[in-house]
Amino acid sequence: MDLPEGCHVEVLPFTNSSAARLKILVREDSQKVKTDEFHRWSQTPSRMLTHYLKEAFRSKNSSAVVSEEDKCFVLGGEILAFEGNEKSRTGKLSAVLSLSRDGRTEYIPVQLEIPFSEEDGASSENTVVALRKASAELAAEAAEKIRNWGSSSSMKNGSRRNL
Repeated sequence: MDLPEGCHVEVLPFTNSSAARLKILVREDSQKVKTDEFHRWSQTPSRMLTHYLKEAFRSKNSSAVVSEEDKCFVLGGEILAFEGNEKSRTGKLSAVLSLSRDGRTEYIPVQLEIPFSEEDGASSENTVVALRKASAELAAEAAEKIRNWGSSSSMKNGSRRNL
């Protein structure tokens, strides 16, 4: 991620309040969610997203642990939805990011819906591909908030994809 020089982000483990655990969920309508009994996540969505964000914010030249003085932001959050949607043909990642610096914390609601592509196959495969893309967008959204930290309009308005 393109961050200010010398800025290091500590990523805390995300929590998961969605129904997704190891099963891949695909919503059929507003009341019904089905699980794919043959395909599963290799890790829970919270572990996957935490790992993805840690990799996204890893310093280019940092192979060692970053000291407390060098951490300028702490990022964490809660996953509210991590599922596919057959009707809208999208993968949905809904979360609340927690971004902290100097004793100040901002909570940023984000909802991402990534369209399925035709070549990705069945609903579970589409869901996996779309949620991978949504995770990348979530990392980009967090990086944007970090770059704009302190500008009053960016932190008051939250995400452009707010809930």
